[in-house]
Amino acid sequence: MLINRGYQVALVCAIAVSGIASQYAPGVMERVVLTRQAGITSHDLPPVIVGVSGFIAVEDCNSIGEIWNVRGPKGVERLMVADCSGNETTTDWMSRNNIVMEVDHLTARRWGSIGKGVGVTATSACRATRRYRSE
Repeated sequence: MLINRGYQVALVCAIAVSGIASQYAPGVMERVVLTRQAGITSHDLPPVIVGVSGFIAVEDCNSIGEIWNVRGPKGVERLMVADCSGNETTTDWMSRNNIVMEVDHLTARRWGSIGKGVGVTATSACRATRRYRSE
């Protein structure tokens, strides 16, 4: 834990998850990313995104903006969380089918997994969180 200018900074790292990656329809994730980059949602993305090969949606909306290391059929890739399940029906569907993420259509095409799920293992990259100190 680091202390800087009245707040504590902690590194938060997720535990690895394994399961199935489903996919978004063509163009859907791209629209989600553009909307989040416009700054009009409760979970925004930066206006410029570099260092990732694609995008994923996961259950937890608090993960939006994280970069996950995902081992799929083409090896390990860095994918940014751009969307989340957002409702109980989708979360239940994901849980029932062991779906841990949905990838953008271009990633699914690159992986050769259009129309079918593919096994993945993923970990989120560590991120810094700030907590203000109470004096």
